Amino acid sequence: MDLGSLLPGNGMEQLWTVKPIQEHNQRIRATVLTCILWNIWKCRNDKVFGGEDEANGQIARRCFDDLLLWSHRCNSPMDRDRIVEWSSFFIRE
Repeated sequence: MDLGSLLPGNGMEQLWTVKPIQEHNQRIRATVLTCILWNIWKCRNDKVFGGEDEANGQIARRCFDDLLLWSHRCNSPMDRDRIVEWSSFFIRE
């Protein structure tokens, strides 16, 4: 779950070789991936239809917020805690 091993200058290919989203629970992994893709899609729509550029930090913040919100829909307290843990991954202090 640590993206710290990704080097900024090496490109998107690293996402396939490093496999940063290593989550054994398939529902949690699907939720995190859906959140990331959803927020990338919203960023793309803002650019195409609104002419707005969005910083990566804003996208990460939206992922954080969405995962916290979505964690309340989990039936299992363990799943809820795991989603909250993933949400904190997107906000680095």
